[in-house]
Amino acid sequence: MKIVLKYDSANGFCEGMASVCRDGKWEFIDTVGREVVPCMYDGVDDFHEGMARVNVGGGWQRTDEPMKMSPLYPAARPALSTRRAAR
Repeated sequence: MKIVLKYDSANGFCEGMASVCRDGKWEFIDTVGREVVPCMYDGVDDFHEGMARVNVGGGWQRTDEPMKMSPLYPAARPALSTRRAAR
């Protein structure tokens, strides 16, 4: 699949989702390029076992499957990786 060049950065797919960045904000797209949620995260980690960690306002949280991204839960532990956090 080609990712349209409207993104500043893009990462590989994991569990059918790829994280992409536009104007310093991250979101997830599916395998056909549909944006699952608007760009709103300061940083993201890949999906693993149906969960992804997301950074909102400097605090890491986790979210469940992308179609259910509206509820955010406090992270159980600090982020292991900040490689995709806004710099």
